[in-house]
Amino acid sequence: MDIHLNYINFLDSIALIQGILLGLIFINSSNKEKPSLFIGLFLITYTLELIDSILMSTGILNQYQELLFLPLNFYYLTVPLLYLYVKRLIMSISLKNVFIVLIPRFVEILVCYSYFLLKQSKALSKVNILMI
Repeated sequence: MDIHLNYINFLDSIALIQGILLGLIFINSSNKEKPSLFIGLFLITYTLELIDSILMSTGILNQYQELLFLPLNFYYLTVPLLYLYVKRLIMSISLKNVFIVLIPRFVEILVCYSYFLLKQSKALSKVNILMI
């Protein structure tokens, strides 16, 4: 297994850890006066997108092609979470509004994860055929 490590990967890993920890701190400190749940979730989803960059630049993605379809990009979740945070700062929001804003992410989850699982099942069936 040939993994290429450099300074960029190290900095991306540090940024990933820092973003997740800061997001968890914001989530834990959230209450009625300081609604920081959405900004904590925003930070976590924004920094989780670094995993794809780390996997690609280290060469892990080249060795394990099945990870290519792992849905690690949160395009339809990051910006709506920031929107919900700003809207929550200005006024109160209902649970219905949260679900309406997050509908594109739910569709993305269904499509991406089903495609990822479909690719995994095809890969496993090829392995089972080779084992026989």
